[in-house]
Amino acid sequence: MESFVYLFKESLRGIWKNRLLSIACVGILVCCLLLTGAAVLFCMNLNALIDKVEDNNNISVFLNDGISKKEIKNVEAELKKTDNVRNVVFYSKEQGIKEFSKALGELYSEFDGEDNPLPDAYKITLEDLSEYNDTVARIKKIDGVYKVSNRSGIAGMLTEVSNMVATMGLWVVSILILISVFIVSTAIRTNIYARRAEISIMKSVGATNAFVRTPFIIEGVLLGMVSGFISSVLLKFLYEVLLNAFQIKSVSNVEIISFSSVAFPVFVISMVFGAVLGISGSVVSMGKYLRLEGNEALM
Repeated sequence: MESFVYLFKESLRGIWKNRLLSIACVGILVCCLLLTGAAVLFCMNLNALIDKVEDNNNISVFLNDGISKKEIKNVEAELKKTDNVRNVVFYSKEQGIKEFSKALGELYSEFDGEDNPLPDAYKITLEDLSEYNDTVARIKKIDGVYKVSNRSGIAGMLTEVSNMVATMGLWVVSILILISVFIVSTAIRTNIYARRAEISIMKSVGATNAFVRTPFIIEGVLLGMVSGFISSVLLKFLYEVLLNAFQIKSVSNVEIISFSSVAFPVFVISMVFGAVLGISGSVVSMGKYLRLEGNEALM
């Protein structure tokens, strides 16, 4: 316990001794974590919008004219057995003509009973729009199916948007991680260099590499956690200010994710992520120092 207290004090002393560099390090880490958090919130809202559009992107399966009730049930059974089909709902020609009458007034009201020109249909929802074409091809082979509405353009667009968001988010986070690790390692390396004589004395009296590394690892963790906390507070403030300024509550009937609903995981993940970045930067800088300069500076 006494060793840990000593090492903790040493890490605080290192932060204070190089406080200008530490402040700069925290500032850059805050910017990186803030951009990462903003990218994650943007992706969460966009994915919610895509999921909503996908749920509403029904496919109409029109049945042959004069098809019997038994054949309709057979088609329904085949649709439910088809891979990638999430939901199947029957849509009769009577329902269709009523909707046309509501939308176009009396123009279609005279078409009733045997005069109804609309076919019976099923409205289905797919699990994965990226498999749209394959699923439609299988449905067209079912006996009793006359035609399937073609919305492959919408399906393809949604799939491309989803893939693009995932790819861009991955690249942004990866680049910011590399920048953060570089900044932390630079700050720690500067502190190591300033204390090289002290480290040399510690090594000469038998201190292990682990003992020498620990204060700098704690320093990286502290810098990362402080940065994570500050970035979370700023993200909450900026996110709510932006939504209130533009009075954004929903997009295409999709409720925008409120920060309060994700506040706890955002704070925890930001601080943990910041701590991980701090540890990574410390390990990188210390490992390189001991490997390249240990024989000269620490022996």
